[in-house]
Amino acid sequence: MRFINTTRIFLQAIQTEITFGDKQIKIDRSSVVESIANASQKEKNIIISGEGGCGKTAIFQKSFYNSCFKKIPICVFKANELNVNHINDIFHIDHKFTFAQFLNAYKDEPLKIFVIDSAEKLAEISSNDILTTLIQKLKENAWNIIFTTRYAYLNDLTFLIKENYQLPFDVNDVSLIGTEELKSIADEFKFPLPDNQKFVERLRNLFYLREYVQQYSNIDKQGNYKEFIDLLWKKRIQNTVQKDNLHLEREKCIISIAKQRCETGRFYINADSLPQSALFQLKQDEILGYDDTHCGYFITHDIYEEWTLNKIVSRSFSNTSTTKEFLDDLGNSLPIRRAFRLWLSDHLSENSKEIEIFIQSAFTSTDVIQFWKDEILVSVLLSDYSETFFKFFEKEIIADDFEILKRILFLLRIACTDISAIQNIEIIKT
Repeated sequence: MRFINTTRIFLQAIQTEITFGDKQIKIDRSSVVESIANASQKEKNIIISGEGGCGKTAIFQKSFYNSCFKKIPICVFKANELNVNHINDIFHIDHKFTFAQFLNAYKDEPLKIFVIDSAEKLAEISSNDILTTLIQKLKENAWNIIFTTRYAYLNDLTFLIKENYQLPFDVNDVSLIGTEELKSIADEFKFPLPDNQKFVERLRNLFYLREYVQQYSNIDKQGNYKEFIDLLWKKRIQNTVQKDNLHLEREKCIISIAKQRCETGRFYINADSLPQSALFQLKQDEILGYDDTHCGYFITHDIYEEWTLNKIVSRSFSNTSTTKEFLDDLGNSLPIRRAFRLWLSDHLSENSKEIEIFIQSAFTSTDVIQFWKDEILVSVLLSDYSETFFKFFEKEIIADDFEILKRILFLLRIACTDISAIQNIEIIKT
């Protein structure tokens, strides 16, 4: 048997080239593809890391699915799909396989690969025992495990793998395309790049480069990155203004699904109560997918989910009157906390005075619980605002026998250190 159903669901829509008019823009990723393929042939576990949209899953597809799929068993799951009540539930696709049957079916295969996509979301899984059993049994049965993760969460994932599973692995980074390569592509295909340098920097990401060339005629080349994302939201998610406010219904659907995913930790979401015509359109546009086995919808790309969570955070910030009300409205799920950190980092990079006032209010408030203060501190520590922050709060930081300073040092060691290359993890533990 070939356990392929869920693999095809996620890989069939992956694009490995960029269409520009009647031409195809091809990016040479042969070196990283070769590196990953060679590591797998040596039966190594691998983490493929990179920025969201840089092409991690497409590179995996190019490395294995197209060329090796008929030769070796490859099984791909989104991390959230592993959030189940029993380990056998993971393998209930068409024929209700058990985990034992799955392992037995491939026991004689010399090389077999199990992929956990968006693996940073393993931290959201409610039953760590199921996950531990899954990984240990795969390890015992000689499965190579490949994790894909955003680079921003690489530290969290490597800590989890080393600490909980004692699993050896290699890290393969999928970098953004170089600035000179981007300029060369623009020259070759005769499209000008934006004037704003931060905007140009984002186009080194293949997802955004694809969107830029596809939406080229609608983009203000003198505009900024935020305006570009707003345009993409209107074009991709809302699909412009439509009759009977269907564009708003589309937005309502994806926001509701993202919220439910945050609240439940589930990958597939029941959407029976949502407008069906809007769901149908979102599925046709490959913004949402639908799985018959699980009778649920899922968001097809992490970046669409990122945009949606950013909308949730931004609108909550605009519609609440106090810091406590804002943070209480967000809830405490890990996905929304990650989205909050990204939202805050983006605003800090823009030197937003409104956000500086918010940080000062949250940091000194006794009503804000510690994990929110930690999220704020990490964003601040990784930003150019950190120097201003330390000067502004110098007295508070050193008060009470340096209590806050000690917390900052702890966060620096855990959240702001590249631990993926550290062999002895004990040196960062407190």
